[in-house]
Amino acid sequence: MTVNALAIEAPGHGLAVSNFFRRALITRDGFVMTARGHRAYAETLRRKILREISRVTG
Repeated sequence: MTVNALAIEAPGHGLAVSNFFRRALITRDGFVMTARGHRAYAETLRRKILREISRVTG
């Protein structure tokens, strides 16, 4: 099983959520993508899905 994540971080507050996901949730082949605030969420989600699909379609 591969676990990927999308973290929403408040601009200017570091990467606490992303780093937690990397340490505690993400599997060896997984990844974290970070959205810098809620406004960036949709674009980051689009990039995350494309990255996941590109792994499958090769």
